[in-house]
Amino acid sequence: MRRIVPRESSTDNPSDPTGVEWVDVDLEDPESLSWLEQDSSLNDETRKLLVNNEQRNRRFVVSEGLFLSLCYPAEAQREPGTEPIYRVGILVSQDRFITVRRHSIPAIEQLWETLQGETEILSSGWSYLSRLVIRVAAEVEWILDDTADEIDQLEDHVFEGTSQPPIDEIGKLRRQLILDRRHITALNRVIEETLDDHRIAPSREESAALASGSQLVIRQVRTVEFFLERANLIQDQIQSLLSDRINTATLRLGVVATVFLPLGFLTGLLGINVAGMPGSHNPIAFWVVCAILTVLAVGAWILVGRLHRDDLETKSKKRRSRDAAQQTNKKS
Repeated sequence: MRRIVPRESSTDNPSDPTGVEWVDVDLEDPESLSWLEQDSSLNDETRKLLVNNEQRNRRFVVSEGLFLSLCYPAEAQREPGTEPIYRVGILVSQDRFITVRRHSIPAIEQLWETLQGETEILSSGWSYLSRLVIRVAAEVEWILDDTADEIDQLEDHVFEGTSQPPIDEIGKLRRQLILDRRHITALNRVIEETLDDHRIAPSREESAALASGSQLVIRQVRTVEFFLERANLIQDQIQSLLSDRINTATLRLGVVATVFLPLGFLTGLLGINVAGMPGSHNPIAFWVVCAILTVLAVGAWILVGRLHRDDLETKSKKRRSRDAAQQTNKKS
């Protein structure tokens, strides 16, 4: 557990701390947990909310102030079988700011180091909250920058027409983006509800700072939605490539079946072991049958090839007509 109490440099007694207290509690530290359970002057309901590890963005107005549970995407998965999510419980009031966490959270660490070097007084706990929200939004932006690089690589990999489409990679990326959108959207909702709640009373300046943080979070929501749209386009392209490959394989199988179906029928018919089979005693009958089968095979191959070319030409004409119509619509 650690505390920050900003001091006012212009006071006559600089050793007398003034300002808003920030208490940062790490639940992995037994001393911090003991303070939270015994010396924090919190009621049982508020204490349970703070120590709860539920990874959901939530807010409640409690007797000590406002409780917030802020969850947002982390850089990497922290524990096996868990989502890569940072979670911090916050209790904010006019004269106190308490953060509760289970691991090191970069946004809190950066804010802590920044405030250690400052001498100004933060007017209330809302000032801490607005600064923390801004740093959380900046951290989410850094994480999404790494996601952007991953999407760029997948796009290059897919649209270059490689032999092995990254199906597993794009599925994993889409799932992660959906989770990120869920948490960031919920985070923004909690902040907006805090700004609109008339039961709490941050000053106009503090509300403006918190609104700035909310705008940054909204921008990250739009970024995640844009990335998810790109991931969906990549998946559509992969599905199109797979469909083309299936169609090509089906066409080849159809050609082989078309060519060899009449050949198999004739050879099966002529292979009946019964008396009276024509040509059975003629020495050139075998070569006549071979010539007939060859003609049938070549004819079937030519027929199938012509039908395939006609189909490709029809599709090409339709595609050119569609492109021309789109160009006309754009010009109009």
